[in-house]
Amino acid sequence: MNMLRPASALLRVGRRLSRTSIQPLKKTANLKCLMQPRYSQFSSMPSLQAIFKREIVDEKGNCFESESMQTLRTKLGKVFEISEQPGSLKVELKGVVDKDHVHIYFNAQDTVESDDDWEDEEEEEFVDVAGEEDEEETDELPAVRFIADISRGKEVLRFDCVASGNVTIEKMRFIKDIDTVDDDEDTYEGPNFVDLEMDMQERLYEYLSDRFVDNDVGRFIAEYADLKEQKEYVSFLENAAKFIK
Repeated sequence: MNMLRPASALLRVGRRLSRTSIQPLKKTANLKCLMQPRYSQFSSMPSLQAIFKREIVDEKGNCFESESMQTLRTKLGKVFEISEQPGSLKVELKGVVDKDHVHIYFNAQDTVESDDDWEDEEEEEFVDVAGEEDEEETDELPAVRFIADISRGKEVLRFDCVASGNVTIEKMRFIKDIDTVDDDEDTYEGPNFVDLEMDMQERLYEYLSDRFVDNDVGRFIAEYADLKEQKEYVSFLENAAKFIK
């Protein structure tokens, strides 16, 4: 299911530095020369304020809802109330299906990094122009962790999931009283989902789907997490730009 990836940029810079041949300094004169500030080399650079303004314009161009997200929002809006707060990465979806209260929530930056991400970084340096265009066309959404609580009164059946092009259940847990739940390490937190019998897994996916925790929700979460993080990044740029004036 398919932002700013500062980590990948740092990895690329690190690899370039590791390949750079650094010659030992043999003369004191050279060392003194290196220690002297060279302001002239920065004279052609734009000011910090100008750089911030440029970044704000560029990043705002990526801060919009796609047609697919608008369609999903309209569809899910018939079941869930979608809420978020500026400055917070938490997003919630709340709804009622029959007698069950459905509460879905996630952190927009709580993504799952696969082994393929590291392999992609190694391949990036050998991609030609055509390859870069293909990569843009097949760009995947991030895999985002989320929790789906199905509750009746104080009792909750909790599913720890991952959203991408679909929904993947990782763990499930039964909570007898949501008001007294804690993170005690000795508390039994339920089984790993893959350890359950296959027919039970299939029925539990159906159980969630009947409560609208389905692939549409998975797609929406992945897309919206991307947009939410982008919004917060633009807000950061704007606030920082005002501060450094």
